[in-house]
Amino acid sequence: MEHVDPTDPCWYTRDLFRTEQKRSDPIESNHNRFHLLGQIWGKLRQMSSRSASASSNISSDMLQKHERTAKMKPLRDLWRGKMTRKFNSLGHSSLTPTTQTTSPGQPYRDGLCLFPRTKEARKGAPTCVDLFAGAGGMAEGFRQAGFVILSGNDIDAGAGATFRYNFPGASFFQSPISELPGTELLKDAGIARGELDCLIGGPPCQSFSYNNHLRSQEDARARLFEDYLRIVGDLRPRSLVMENVPGILTISGGAIVDKICSSLKTLDYACEARILYAEDYGVPQQRRRVFFLATRLSRTAAPLFPHGQFGPAQKPSEQVNPRIHRWSLRRSQQRRDPPSVWDAIGDLPPIGNGGGTAESGYAQEPLTAYQKRLRGRQRRLYSHVTPALGRILLERIRHVPEGGNWRDIPFDLLPAGMQRAKATDHTKRYGRLRKDGLCCTILTKCDPHWGSYIHPEYDRTISVREAARLQSFRDGFRFCGGLSRQFMQVGNAVPPLLAAAVAKSIRRHIRQYG
Repeated sequence: MEHVDPTDPCWYTRDLFRTEQKRSDPIESNHNRFHLLGQIWGKLRQMSSRSASASSNISSDMLQKHERTAKMKPLRDLWRGKMTRKFNSLGHSSLTPTTQTTSPGQPYRDGLCLFPRTKEARKGAPTCVDLFAGAGGMAEGFRQAGFVILSGNDIDAGAGATFRYNFPGASFFQSPISELPGTELLKDAGIARGELDCLIGGPPCQSFSYNNHLRSQEDARARLFEDYLRIVGDLRPRSLVMENVPGILTISGGAIVDKICSSLKTLDYACEARILYAEDYGVPQQRRRVFFLATRLSRTAAPLFPHGQFGPAQKPSEQVNPRIHRWSLRRSQQRRDPPSVWDAIGDLPPIGNGGGTAESGYAQEPLTAYQKRLRGRQRRLYSHVTPALGRILLERIRHVPEGGNWRDIPFDLLPAGMQRAKATDHTKRYGRLRKDGLCCTILTKCDPHWGSYIHPEYDRTISVREAARLQSFRDGFRFCGGLSRQFMQVGNAVPPLLAAAVAKSIRRHIRQYG
């Protein structure tokens, strides 16, 4: 077991190296060598020049040269030239962690890539295992609700590094779920079948997204829920949560939803699927997600769906969409608007296009309850970095006012495809966020061509930390990897505040019936 330091590229790249060696040793292929070098370089770029030079054995002059260009050609030259020998040393000797709590050993056990927990799990609290964990957004919400996260699983090494850093009390199985036996999860957690309180997870949603015009039940990713259900049978948890995009409801005329619910019924679970609105639970974002909630402790799963704390947001009628979770204000409950974009990010330091650093300080005290909640006792700010937009993109977004979009851009500056668009099309593209509004759905890439991701005040897109704030991650939650991987981890995550609302409802259910 080891001490995890996301600022140490040697620690981070050792994991990548081990993962590649596990896959029939493709480390010898030039393509994979170059891919790994890119991963290493992305990590080094987050460090100070002096620290990166000391960690990588690359001269400060060369680091600064490539920091200025930040393009793939210098990486290619770096790989082809004299740095090959230094890369080889990174792959063998330098990739040993410098700080360890015990002997590092090998993370593989019985053919599985297992990273053991580095901290004892808390005793006496309800327990949880997270499949398809990603960076750990859902696990973070369950932890905030008082659950102990026993272990996580994902195939992505970068997301796994983030999960392990933020959940030292959890083991991590880095493998495809198809190769993960439920018995290994039980053995690692030290529990028997039927003792786990909640199994959570969100199979990759890209196959079911409305943005995927080729979505189909035949997509291999679309069948990952079958492995999830297999592990449900192996573990037999008291309750379970499966999250996905609303598009899963309409695939093959709803066949996937019917199969999930019927399979769980065969396992003696009551199951229900509903669409939750993230803003109803305090997330400053318009995000709709389907939650499958199931229990074997009672005959109905309906009470597992949480009552909202804000709004409620306006929803279509039940005749239009009967799957939407609807709730009304209680007699003692006053209506509150969810936090706005500026409520979430207004206290973060100003940075320009392509600006920010991996670690910095705050420029002012938190101004809103939401900012205070997410900042907590944090004194340092991480990942407040934004990608650099090119000259043409910058010229376009300068014409977009707060709350505006692509229709505010002069016609001759628009991309060819947008010049053919109707005024009613693509209303989010090249959008500038409104301070008093909600953010559109945070995706895996905050590109202005994808949605409204332009900062309300500055001519740039939002930073990783601003995206994380809009997803309701606390500032102390840190993301590993390069800039694009951090954005991907944030965009793929379940907003922790939404997950926490679900977790609290499940915890009450377990107390009542378990």
